Amino acid sequence: MVKVAVLGLAAVFLSLIAGSVKREYAVAVMIGTVLLLAIYSLSSIRMVIERIHEFEQAIGLSREYLGILLKMLELPI
Repeated sequence: MVKVAVLGLAAVFLSLIAGSVKREYAVAVMIGTVLLLAIYSLSSIRMVIERIHEFEQAIGLSREYLGILLKMLELPI
């Protein structure tokens, strides 16, 4: 979480500096930052899904039953 906040703040400050030179540079910095944050988020989500599958295999539940349990917890997968 701290990495995301630091990256976001660094991007804002870099965008402000680059925006004073040329507006297109600020937009490019922000687009790059959004892409990096999206990649980071997807890797984190992937790790959570892998843990859920490991849990599923460890306790021997069927995929449908585990899906129902997760939906009851408002965690659709």
